Amino acid sequence: MTLRPRVCAAIIRKNRILMVFHDHGDRSFWTFPGGAVEEGETLEEAVLREVKEEVKLNGRVERFLFEDTYSLGPDYCFLVSVDPEEEAQLGEDPELPPNEQVMKAVAWFTLEEMKHDRQVSKVIKCFNVAYP
Repeated sequence: MTLRPRVCAAIIRKNRILMVFHDHGDRSFWTFPGGAVEEGETLEEAVLREVKEEVKLNGRVERFLFEDTYSLGPDYCFLVSVDPEEEAQLGEDPELPPNEQVMKAVAWFTLEEMKHDRQVSKVIKCFNVAYP
């Protein structure tokens, strides 16, 4: 099995976090914008490209948050800031044809309402915020 590092972006505005809804037919879930690192890319370049592709925002990496794992290897999460005047829009996965896109929606959720999500809980832990 070939390792395929991936990245994801925690984008937070006013205690809300941006997530993308994926529908794969047999399973669906909310997750951070992100994806595989392409050959020759730094982790930071990859996460900013993924943010642009998936939610149509221009971002700036603020800092590394945590490393996790997924089925094909390491997954690196970064705190990414975006222009507060820009609105997130559903982008696309350039690796998939238009009629086979799995990303279906983007939405902002409060950290509180997503505190039990695996990714969000790790972000919260990075900021030492307690949600009962």
